[in-house]
Amino acid sequence: MIAPASVRPLISALFPALAIAMATSSHAQSWEIMREVVFDSSVFSSTGTAEDREILKTVWATELSAPRLGSAGKRMPAFALLGDTATAEGKVIFSMFAAAGNTLCLDAPNGAAAMDIYSVCTMRVIAWPPRPGLRAIELPGYCMLYANTDRSQNRVEYRIEQTQPALTIRFRAWQFGKVIPACNRAMRLS
Repeated sequence: MIAPASVRPLISALFPALAIAMATSSHAQSWEIMREVVFDSSVFSSTGTAEDREILKTVWATELSAPRLGSAGKRMPAFALLGDTATAEGKVIFSMFAAAGNTLCLDAPNGAAAMDIYSVCTMRVIAWPPRPGLRAIELPGYCMLYANTDRSQNRVEYRIEQTQPALTIRFRAWQFGKVIPACNRAMRLS
């Protein structure tokens, strides 16, 4: 599904070099697991680098500064997934963020009959390093699994496809060792 006509001019105005198309299929080649960075927790581990953490502090600055206090007055953890690809001007960063009280994600279902463990979140896409006149684009509807100790079974992956003149980034999510077809997405950068 291509971004609706009402959204395309907005995308062009905010981030001129980015054209978005959402797709519902993906093909197995070389997939990379999105790196996870955890903030304000000694319980959950990060797979991201120190550089990833610094980038995410900028990308999610507003969300990270929001109050996230638990019942004991202790700051609740925040989770971010991150992927990137090199461009002639630097990098394109794509990331999702989840934290208590944050409205960027619809939480996974809860209860005895609930089967899915993924949240549906907004993907933020931004040029890195930031450049004047270019702002982040937010795309809803991407599946996010985080705070997970078994990444062999549950994870979000991405794959970069060099398609001329565009670059396609495909996403898929794994839950309990199986790809979730409803979570397959793609974005095209040109």
